[in-house]
Amino acid sequence: MTELIPQILGALPPTDRLLVLVDFDGTLSEIVPTPDEAVPAPGAEDALRRLGERCEVAVVSGRPVRDLRRRLTTGPTVTLAGGHGTEVAHPDGTLDTLVDLDEIRPVLDDVEADLKPIVDVDLGWLVERKPTSVAVQHRQVADPGQTLLKVRHVLDDHASRPPGFVVADGKAVTELRPDGVTKGTVVDRLADASPDRHLLVIGDDVTDEDAFRAAAARGGTTVVVAEPDRESVASFRLANPADVVNLLAQLADRTP
Repeated sequence: MTELIPQILGALPPTDRLLVLVDFDGTLSEIVPTPDEAVPAPGAEDALRRLGERCEVAVVSGRPVRDLRRRLTTGPTVTLAGGHGTEVAHPDGTLDTLVDLDEIRPVLDDVEADLKPIVDVDLGWLVERKPTSVAVQHRQVADPGQTLLKVRHVLDDHASRPPGFVVADGKAVTELRPDGVTKGTVVDRLADASPDRHLLVIGDDVTDEDAFRAAAARGGTTVVVAEPDRESVASFRLANPADVVNLLAQLADRTP
């Protein structure tokens, strides 16, 4: 789908008028068996760094900010939004946390404890405890079946506890996270801070659909990274992270 890149570029204003928000897993990085194996696609960090010198850029991910910092070297100009937008690290070094960590920590502790006797790590299950959520990965599980139903039951049982949580599904992952904060929330938050910029949002997962809708409501441009049979509200489609890096690099290089 590299041939679509000129169409995407043609839909965008000059680079210095952009606010670019891009997902990490499946967008800047290939999908891999375990989250810890993920690395940026070749050229991704350089493209982000150079683009960040031309316009406003943010990486918006379900991963915690601390994890994104460990995997990405993007220089001082790129915003990192982790936990689906529950924490935002700005280029000036400030960190905004959109939820009360002290309030949600006991809930996440209980969820993690309740999941331990249910999932078998030897069968490929992985429970990821993050600062603002608990995610259960089953990418390597041959037959999630009944165990996944039990996992959802545990998450559903805790979802109604204050301050309120939602159970969300992604690519081979089910997650309990605070209600009221999505990738769409962080799109609106960053766009409100830069109202004169044109939004470009790029992502691959169902969790990115909230970001696409928020951007579209503001007249932005949206790009899903997926095969043709993956339904999406995005206006354009690319095939893989290599295409995304190509697009970002061309945005960084184009004139004016």
